[in-house]
Amino acid sequence: MGLSSMSNWTFNTVVIFSFPLLQSSMGIEYTFALYAAICFVGLIYTYFYMPETKNISLEQIENYVMSGKPLRFLGRERESMVTGSVKPDSSLVPSIN
Repeated sequence: MGLSSMSNWTFNTVVIFSFPLLQSSMGIEYTFALYAAICFVGLIYTYFYMPETKNISLEQIENYVMSGKPLRFLGRERESMVTGSVKPDSSLVPSIN
């Protein structure tokens, strides 16, 4: 939580101080276009490298991390199990009791 709060405040500070400089040098249209491009790069990064943890317990995430597999495949491995392209891992399949 502390790291995310610190990075949030850091990037907010960067935006606050860079916006007037960019606006005066590039104009408001290109300033917003630059910020939109940065957000788009972040979106692409998030899609390809951040794991999907929906319906996955903390214990299953911990087992996955301890197995040494890259985290970016955590949610996608469950999706590919449905298609049959990946051998099912019993630690990722929720138990039905």
